[in-house]
Amino acid sequence: MDDSGKELLRNDSRRLSTISNSRRFSNVSNSKRLSIVSDSRRFSRRESFRYDGEFRGPLANRSCTDVIFLLMFFIFLIIFGFAGYYAHREGDLNKLLVPRDTKGWQCGKDSEVVDKPNLFFFDLSKCADPLVPIEGCPTPQVCVKECPKTSFYHERAQCDREKIQVYRQKLICTSEIDLNNITDCNEVDKYVKDNKCALWYLPSESLSNICIPASFQDVWQTINRSEVIQGLLNIQMMGSINGIGQLIVEDTINLWPVLAGGFIIAAVCSLIIIAIMRWVAGPIVWISIIGVLALLGIGE
Repeated sequence: MDDSGKELLRNDSRRLSTISNSRRFSNVSNSKRLSIVSDSRRFSRRESFRYDGEFRGPLANRSCTDVIFLLMFFIFLIIFGFAGYYAHREGDLNKLLVPRDTKGWQCGKDSEVVDKPNLFFFDLSKCADPLVPIEGCPTPQVCVKECPKTSFYHERAQCDREKIQVYRQKLICTSEIDLNNITDCNEVDKYVKDNKCALWYLPSESLSNICIPASFQDVWQTINRSEVIQGLLNIQMMGSINGIGQLIVEDTINLWPVLAGGFIIAAVCSLIIIAIMRWVAGPIVWISIIGVLALLGIGE
């Protein structure tokens, strides 16, 4: 065979090798495509993986997570419980719920004013500040047996020395003033000027042991109407807050067994629901959503 024939054979062998290689790579590519398509179809049908008895998982490397934060949480619970115990042992809820006079005596509780359960404010116009429900009213406050039933204004009452015994019975003064020792109208003027006796007051009713004016007749020409109204609103807010606090404390003391039982039942039911959700999570979630919406609808 001459050289030209040998060259033709070499070229033919190269072509055959190239065709064979291209077919082989084409087949490999097609098999990969088929594998990807098969996997996508399997996942699209949400087929679960088959159980493999030989698979053990990374058991050797497993451990609790967030241990530090768990310890911090337990420490917080201990501190929180200690704070609650200390507050219960050393604290006095009456300081928050029972009205106190300017000297800090608890009306109807402390021995000095045990027979005087109601709190009286000298000048309601001083209580017009919006911060009064939080910081208190900057006017003298005294504990009284009963809230005043009539109106009084010293500058128009016309104090008469001969009737001083009758006049001094109308006065509402601080604890250091002995009304029986007042024998002269000048003394009354001095006590009123020194803010030891009330300049004026209105017919009042007791709201959570705080004297709240019930009528404003015959006093509009002698006092600032807008300031008194604002002061009255602030005092009413204070009385409402004290009243709500007293109701909460009384209900808690009387119903603590029921509250504790409800807490235990709620905790047990929560654990049961968590356990059931391992098998029927979907229905439990839908029942919870529908139940909450139904309760909200009934509540409205």
